This record gives sequence, structure tokens and C-alpha cells, in this order.
Amino acid sequence: MKFRTIVLFLIISTSSVYSIHNGYTVEPNSIPYQVLMIVKNSDHSSKCSGALVKVDRVITAAHCLKGKDTARVTVGAHRIHDSDEDARQTQNVDSDSMYPHPLFAHGKGHDVGMIKLPEAFELNEYVALVKLPFALESYSFVGETGKVTGWGRIDDEEDNNGALRAVENPIISNEDCRKHGTRIDSGNLCMSGKHGRRTCNGDSGGPLVSFKFI
Repeated sequence: MKFRTIVLFLIISTSSVYSIHNGYTVEPNSIPYQVLMIVKNSDHSSKCSGALVKVDRVITAAHCLKGKDTARVTVGAHRIHDSDEDARQTQNVDSDSMYPHPLFAHGKGHDVGMIKLPEAFELNEYVALVKLPFALESYSFVGETGKVTGWGRIDDEEDNNGALRAVENPIISNEDCRKHGTRIDSGNLCMSGKHGRRTCNGDSGGPLVSFKFI
């Protein structure tokens, strides 16, 4: 399967839940690097997203992993409540090897983490790797179009019907981002929320990508 080279960032937030508001449903399996995760401890489970960077590695947000014991990691999904789709194309692996950034603290940055899988996913027409950027510090993505994907709520009150959704907006400078009263440092990347297109409840840890040919 041919797939465009992309640059990956993460939806990272001081909140524990995020997803897509005023977006659109993507074409089935057009985001083959998208990962669904159910993370658990003895008291609680929650849904997060991530991105597949190696056949046995997932990058996500640290706050999805902090304090959790296990993760059910799913790839190849589009409509997550479709049992026929599950049998046809999804792959699932359970892992207890979760590594939030050691310096992570809510609201203080370093909100990135990794899951190591005990077995590798099979790459196919439904599952592909996302490529990470090289020499990120030498390139400004300001003005490029960013794309965020997730399975969460359509708005603050309406749940998603289970299909993967996306929203696209320009990437803005950190200086402009700080004008909105948000704590931003050099480790953050901001996307505009114009036209009400933004993340909402349901999918922390998911990918923000900029499509670039090499």
C-alpha cells in the first residue's frame, strides 16, 4: 500500500479527553496509522487514541498512560461499534508496557508517552505506519494544514456514532497560541480553532499530522 509521508504530532492537553468538533467522517481506512486504546487500572478505564510508529510501538499522550496498568490497543478500525468490521480488518493486542514521559505533570508539558507491544501488528491495506519528522527544529509548520483524527464526541453534548472523524485547520505559531491564554512552550504545536473546528471529548493522544511529500 502506498501512503504519503506525513509528519506526526500529538493532541496533547491538560484535559483527559479530546476529540472532533465540527469535523467530518473520513473515508474508511484512509487513516491507517490511527490507533484506538482502552487504558485501564483497577478502578477506571478510559478511551484514548495514538499513532502506530513501528509494528510494535504506539505513541500517545502521557496523561492517557499515567496511573494505568494495561492497554487494549486496536488498529485497522473505522467504525468502532461495527462487529462485522472487527472480524474483517481489526487487530488487537494487550500490553502492560506503558511509558509516560518521566517528566510529565498535568499542565506542565512533556505530555507524550509510548506503548511497547508484546507482539507486532501485521501491516496491510488497513494498517500502516506513520512517519515521524526529521530535524523538526529546522522547519516551521506555521501555515501548513494540520489534520486531527479521533472517535470522540461530535460536540460537547452529542456522542459520535462510532466512525472515525477528522478536522483540518492551519497550524499557528506558539506566539499566536499564547494570545488565547494557553500555557505553551517550545515543545508544543498549535492548530487554529477557526470556524469552530476543534477537538472535543473522547480522544486524547491522537495524531495531529501535516502531509508532506519527500
